[in-house]
Amino acid sequence: MHIYQYSIKKPKSGIIKRDDWIKDCYRKFKKSEINELFIIRQNNLVEVFAVGSDSTVIIKLLNDYISQKLNSTLHTSDNPLVDHEALKYFFEILIGRKEGLPADPRVLLQIRKEFNLALDEGSVGSILTKMYRQGEKIGNDLQNDPIIKKNCVVYPEVLLDIAKKISGNFDNFQFIFIGAQISDMHEVVNVVKRTENLKYYLYHDDFSKAYQSGIELGCIPINRTQFTNQLDDNTILIDFEKSGVKIINWIIPAAKRNKNLLYIYFDLSKNKQVATSSHPPNLYIQSHTQITGLIDTHTRNRRYYLQTNDPGLKDEIKSFYAWLYSDDRFVFNNIVSADRLMQKVFELMRRIAPSDINVLITGETGTGKELVARAIHQDSLRSDARFVAVNCSAIPETLLEGELFGYEKGAFTGAISAKKGLIEIASGGTLFLDEIGDLPPTIQVKLLRVLQEREILHIGSTTPVKVDIRLVTATNHNLEELTQEGNFRSDLYYRVNTVQINLPALRERREDIPILTKYFINRLNRNNGKQINKISEEVHKRFISYDWPGNVRELENIIERAFAVSIGEEITVTDLPTRLQSYPIRKYTARKESVPLDSSLKKIEAEHIRDLLINKKIKLSDAANILGIGRTTLWRKMREFGIFRDQIDGNIEV
Repeated sequence: MHIYQYSIKKPKSGIIKRDDWIKDCYRKFKKSEINELFIIRQNNLVEVFAVGSDSTVIIKLLNDYISQKLNSTLHTSDNPLVDHEALKYFFEILIGRKEGLPADPRVLLQIRKEFNLALDEGSVGSILTKMYRQGEKIGNDLQNDPIIKKNCVVYPEVLLDIAKKISGNFDNFQFIFIGAQISDMHEVVNVVKRTENLKYYLYHDDFSKAYQSGIELGCIPINRTQFTNQLDDNTILIDFEKSGVKIINWIIPAAKRNKNLLYIYFDLSKNKQVATSSHPPNLYIQSHTQITGLIDTHTRNRRYYLQTNDPGLKDEIKSFYAWLYSDDRFVFNNIVSADRLMQKVFELMRRIAPSDINVLITGETGTGKELVARAIHQDSLRSDARFVAVNCSAIPETLLEGELFGYEKGAFTGAISAKKGLIEIASGGTLFLDEIGDLPPTIQVKLLRVLQEREILHIGSTTPVKVDIRLVTATNHNLEELTQEGNFRSDLYYRVNTVQINLPALRERREDIPILTKYFINRLNRNNGKQINKISEEVHKRFISYDWPGNVRELENIIERAFAVSIGEEITVTDLPTRLQSYPIRKYTARKESVPLDSSLKKIEAEHIRDLLINKKIKLSDAANILGIGRTTLWRKMREFGIFRDQIDGNIEV
């Protein structure tokens, strides 16, 4: 399994902006043998990162669809970047280190949007998700470097900096673009429009052209009269038509009315007189070349700093491959999965964890709903406070109200002292209500009041108590159906269902069964001082064939039982419960994922080491650095994987 990087240069500009062709590409990818795919759009460049075992399959998709759709050619098909080189290339994109790529610090925001699109379409799995997350952190960390900050100067910031010096603020600035030639205007207009909450207009002598170009560029088209009327205070005009003195004469009357105007013109010989034209002092004139020259100087300074001060990419690449070859690759806050559906769940959890938004987790019994709730709490701003879990179906209705809301001394027979409820105990932290669909109607009403008023009433008291909780709920029922049937309050349903996380059943992600099995066995080995190394092939086939009605919890229990009764270093069919010993083995075609069912971490590691030493002829010391291990460890792994000295004689330093 390898990471590949491909570049498509000068794509058709009209298509590259739209998301539909990327979505189509991601849909076609799902039918191919590619494991993961991530597409990044730049102004004149499309970067493609793919995970797979066969580069010819990836190139076929790129040539047959992406390149053809973009009316461009694939420039790196003969020699794509692979593995650590591809990873380094991606990191360099995010820190603005690559020549020919934008140095705009907001490139991180654009790539985040691209990643979210790939995630929504289900085309990225654990490997590309980790690559993106690690690269994003590197990029964000660099933005805080004072030298990087000083030299992160981009077009709209220069314009607005000039504008601020002119008027003292730019709260109400507007832009008027002059021209209709999309190919000339596209890049500058798009960069300028990254500044939010400003107005953008487009003028051309031919209004029909202004109208068409305005639609294409996302600007409001205006005619000659509207142009004059629009010349309000704090206007920046960018002239692509080389109109020169004509535009100056149009805007001078507005400038004489004490309107602060900034006119940017593109340099041509007939416009050389513009800079020396007589004009009012509050009409400021700048050459496009002057502005881009200033930006180019800062960009060179920034890239020189990055080239001469290594931001630690070698260590980051080592860290990535250390993760790739470890069991941690499949673990997110104690939740184990390499499945692409679960990667989407993990990403959603990351997004919502920092907020106090209410979350409803749905899924069958045993899918790990409480684990997800705990993971959200651990990643939230409330992680230092308590996580209180309540199973609503496990507490009798007569006791549930007192357990949740607390009571005063003497409130009922047996209340010999006051007691805080679980909601109050969870204040400042997270309250997790499991099986909320089983909540009695009387408790539903009181819980709704808690969410609306942020206060509770102890049983036997009339004094409200303020509480501050984040509510996470879970159910294996269809709450929407219960609401329609009148068994669950609709107002409470909409309160708890602000964000819904749906957990797939284990039979829907069978590729996770070997990973979960290994995880549970390793944990049992650590806790019990036993050493079981593997499961037999017959056990593996039955595990994959079985439908797991109890999901992950059932798998965990069966492995614990087998671990306890096993007398050797291998779990065999005889160690399984009777129902599984006789369970029919069915042929199962694995869904395309980052890790095939017949692959292990050792196989992936061996393949990568062979590729570095035999195919790429990388020297031993360099290979050890790439892998993040010592040379002695590398020699040991070579013997383990059957890589012999005569295969790599040219790689051994004397």
